[in-house]
Amino acid sequence: MRKDVGIGIVTCNRKEFLKNLLDSLPKDIYRVIVNDGEHIFNTHNIINNETNIGVGKSKNILFKHLLEKKFKHIFIIEDDMLIKDKGVFDKYIHTAEVSGLKHLMYGYHGPANKALHRPSPRFIVPYNDSVSVAFNQHCVGSFCYYDSAVLDKVGLNDEKFNNAWEHVEHSYRIVKAGYIPAYWNWPDVANSYDYIDEQACSEDNSTIRPRADWQQNIQDGAKYFYAKHLYFPTTIPDTPQQELYDKIIDIKHQYGKSNK
Repeated sequence: MRKDVGIGIVTCNRKEFLKNLLDSLPKDIYRVIVNDGEHIFNTHNIINNETNIGVGKSKNILFKHLLEKKFKHIFIIEDDMLIKDKGVFDKYIHTAEVSGLKHLMYGYHGPANKALHRPSPRFIVPYNDSVSVAFNQHCVGSFCYYDSAVLDKVGLNDEKFNNAWEHVEHSYRIVKAGYIPAYWNWPDVANSYDYIDEQACSEDNSTIRPRADWQQNIQDGAKYFYAKHLYFPTTIPDTPQQELYDKIIDIKHQYGKSNK
């Protein structure tokens, strides 16, 4: 396994899910875990939060740790995911290098980006015989790839969000920085579901949804999103097709590697 890859895992009160995820990972890949739950784990490379601080802040702990370790390629994974093909990390990196897209996200956790329970991207762009990118309508944060240069440029999750919209807002800032093309068109490895699976639907086993403050956090986060970007996260205009394709081509020309 290449040495420039670091994985950050966030977990909260789902011990069995975490075990299954860890068992599915390649044995020789660097990983660090942030535990934001009540149960204290004593295992290698785990950071136990003293209190529950939320998913955005927990992911920031992972980002900071992996950036301090100087990893070029950073993956953030939530504990209810599962790796089906251990080549997934090389696949995402290769796709990012060829396409120039410096942030990719698995699009099919929960009901998002599905039709009749099957993955349904908006469109797929072929780059060469080994790389195609699916563009999905909805922004999903369960398995994400970041080139470290993106985090150096854009920064981390805004910690004023609390368990709502933080990943969406962070990815929108990556759009604005020019590393991915457009909101409502979130890039993923085509056929990523051949490499990744969910252990359970995000809506059925969430530790956030049952909380009494969940709906209030959504409302407060949407208002804060508007204060920052002059749009609510659900009202950002879609990008016209030709403009979108032009942006995809520009990113490929600026950041992509044609010799891969």
